[in-house]
Amino acid sequence: MTTQLVILNVLAVPKYVIKIIGNIVNMQEEKNKINTLFNVGIDLLHLTEQELKKKICLHLQHAQTMKIILRLNIKVNYQNGVNLKKFMKRGIGMQEILKKKKNYQDRSGKSFGSQLKCKQQISPMHFIIAFDESGSMNGKNWQDLRAELENFINLRLDKSEQDFCTLIGFNDKSFVYSMFENLNKQLIQKIPQNNHGDGTNYSRIFDSILQILNHQKSKEFIQNTVIFFLTDGVANKPDSQIQTLLTKHELIKEIMFIGYGNHEFKVLLQMVSDLQNLNATFYKTLDQQQLSQQFENLSLIIPS
Repeated sequence: MTTQLVILNVLAVPKYVIKIIGNIVNMQEEKNKINTLFNVGIDLLHLTEQELKKKICLHLQHAQTMKIILRLNIKVNYQNGVNLKKFMKRGIGMQEILKKKKNYQDRSGKSFGSQLKCKQQISPMHFIIAFDESGSMNGKNWQDLRAELENFINLRLDKSEQDFCTLIGFNDKSFVYSMFENLNKQLIQKIPQNNHGDGTNYSRIFDSILQILNHQKSKEFIQNTVIFFLTDGVANKPDSQIQTLLTKHELIKEIMFIGYGNHEFKVLLQMVSDLQNLNATFYKTLDQQQLSQQFENLSLIIPS
């Protein structure tokens, strides 16, 4: 019997998820076949572990609506907050869970149920989104950024209604549009219609980010603060601010640096190298489609 693993809106899943699925199915043969599919996927995708995790909808505690289809005639619809590990620890097998539902057919054709829906309260997250407003962001670049930032807010709201967001624009100054604000539809109105123009100064924006992290409220998001930094330009590396940022490791879950455009972004790469202890990553985006993917990845980050 051939086993297939199909994930909607996902390129691949990490080994710990595969292992858990295999344990729930409780069939070593099937587990091995799933692992084989996983390894083939890795070879084809050439993704690092971190890049792979950002493309996962299925997580232990916080998941986008999706379907896992195993050719065991098992079909389960997981929605926000499924914790498979929790079921394993309680000794609840897939069959036992599904027996409580109707219209499910196992391999023998016996009817049990079709869907499993679980919601689990999760810790709130704080997203600090810093975006370039310099002159080079004029026109289509700015409109694309606004559209994808709005899309991120909607995507995240589909998964959680208890997160917070700080929006900061920057050129050679910085502009705080929201600070520790509940992530909701009203936040879209805070996104400026037009960018400020002028030059680019990374020191200014990182001064503002550090002020946010020094705020008393930041202590409510230990290891649940995510920094998303987007620029299409070039500026000097803010060495002093980077060193100070390293002292905030207890607050930060990860930092995503987005280079928007066809530059080498050497300074961003140097910053990522300096901030490896803070789980910093760099992504180069050349167009709106790639930018959309990075905002979608941001929306999929789960709390610690």
